[in-house]
Amino acid sequence: MKRFLKQAGLILLMMVLGTIIDYFVHSSRAAFYVEPEYFRNKIIFGAVWGLLSFFVLRDWLHIRNPKQLAWGVPALIALFLQTKYFYQGRDNFFVFLFLVLHFLMFLPFSYWIFIRFQKIFLPTTTISTASQRFRWIVFIIGFLVAQILFFIYFTYIIPGYHRFG
Repeated sequence: MKRFLKQAGLILLMMVLGTIIDYFVHSSRAAFYVEPEYFRNKIIFGAVWGLLSFFVLRDWLHIRNPKQLAWGVPALIALFLQTKYFYQGRDNFFVFLFLVLHFLMFLPFSYWIFIRFQKIFLPTTTISTASQRFRWIVFIIGFLVAQILFFIYFTYIIPGYHRFG
């Protein structure tokens, strides 16, 4: 439990530091303006998805290289954040621009955290190649199903978030 709390705290730290940079980027132009709740929600949403992404990459897909984790976790966080904003009806240019920007905002902190604290993040077990391939396939299918459910939730269940109507 202590190790889990350290991992969660370091991923939360990555989100907070990246969000500080994001605040200045969003403040740089009127076209990038977002409501103040955006930053609070982004930290919470990003930390949860960051922790889940870390566990999927490390435990389920068995990525043991800290550099690969440092690239994978912020990439998945950026992807999940921008998927959420796409389904909320934000402008496509905004969504795709900030997909890249969010990844780049989190990457230096992620790289530093996963390299510096790799003993906290990496266990010492291994897995067979066939099992790893199967897990990748199931992960991709699960990711696509999650995106479809996310789309249905924001399109049909939450009133006022209709992107296509």
